[in-house]
Amino acid sequence: MDVCPTGACYKDEDDGVIYIDQDLCIGCQSCKKACPFHANNFNKELRVMDKCTGCVQLRDEGKEPACVRNCAGRALHFGDINDPESEVSKLLAANEGHVYTLKDDNGNHPSGRFILKNQKWIDMLPFEFEEALHNGMYEEPESELAHRIFEDHLKKVNVVRTEMNEEKEAEVE
Repeated sequence: MDVCPTGACYKDEDDGVIYIDQDLCIGCQSCKKACPFHANNFNKELRVMDKCTGCVQLRDEGKEPACVRNCAGRALHFGDINDPESEVSKLLAANEGHVYTLKDDNGNHPSGRFILKNQKWIDMLPFEFEEALHNGMYEEPESELAHRIFEDHLKKVNVVRTEMNEEKEAEVE
């Protein structure tokens, strides 16, 4: 957020979500380059940055974010992890020992939590995952479900890598 020259990218202190004020955004993509989680996207039509807001418009109405509401397996949850009486805090407490968060090398304090009981946590960011795979530090999973998850993650890594290569090519031109 400190990298945004206009202040368009900011963290809301009430809900902890990072927002981008598209009226202030000049499309410089500084926030995209600085985000280790690859959460910010450049909207080519509007020529500004965009990202998930956790469906703030739905949450303001007391509803769940669309991804949570539409998750058929009920694997996604959203709530206040700082409120010990919230549903999400109780879920995390009930799964103590299986709760993980994204790596935080930059002091961003990610608030997302992941509960893994049957899978091994891979503590790396997307660009680190691809590097580990190519260096033989990570082996491809054996189960069909794990293989599909692995393939999906690898596709996302390749999209990020492609975007980064396009940016480098554009800088050269």
